[in-house]
Amino acid sequence: KNWKKRWFVLDADKLWYFKSPDDVHGEAYPRSRGCIPLADCSVGEETYKKKKNAFYLDTKERKYHFSCETPEDRDAWMEAFRKASEIAPQENLVDAKVVIVGPSFAGKSSLLRRWTTGDYTELYTESTEPSSSHQLFPLEGGLHCMMDIWDVPGSQPPGPLPPNIASGSHAVVLLFDLTNFASFGKAKKWLRALRSQFRETVPMFLIASKADLKEQRAINAEV
Repeated sequence: KNWKKRWFVLDADKLWYFKSPDDVHGEAYPRSRGCIPLADCSVGEETYKKKKNAFYLDTKERKYHFSCETPEDRDAWMEAFRKASEIAPQENLVDAKVVIVGPSFAGKSSLLRRWTTGDYTELYTESTEPSSSHQLFPLEGGLHCMMDIWDVPGSQPPGPLPPNIASGSHAVVLLFDLTNFASFGKAKKWLRALRSQFRETVPMFLIASKADLKEQRAINAEV
């Protein structure tokens, strides 16, 4: 497993996680790396050779793995998660699932990072497997939306999305690179495949990235 050190804040039935303790501030934690809804979750101990005091957190969307410094810390977190899973959902909270797809180098991971943390980096790391993040967004009328955002690697050829990603999707964002003509061609293939899969049941948004690189633009408005 690819273990990462994270800091956590348990707020009612939601677990917020952060890259640094300096990021733990602000309303709805704008610098969080994501949020894990704990409704109806389950927990249990695990055993690893190189990680002590480990346990898992199994939610509706995916399974997470944790390692604590002491057995007491592990037991305390597990008990807290069990109690959080029994909290009734807030009446002013709605859920939404969005999937981001498109060719490699289009900026999908950067868009996801911008949405969930507000940060931007020019460093590029190609995604190799689907990943998801949770982020809480304010809505009108005092409502909030807990958005489950999926990033599908560009290395995956255009075609139907896997059932676990497609199921329950409320919208699909199709991204392509304005500086790469081939990127636009692959986006069209993605669009045909997604239309065939979802028909007209899920709205789709076509977004052009890198619009600021005007001198490198390979696609004009007439295409």
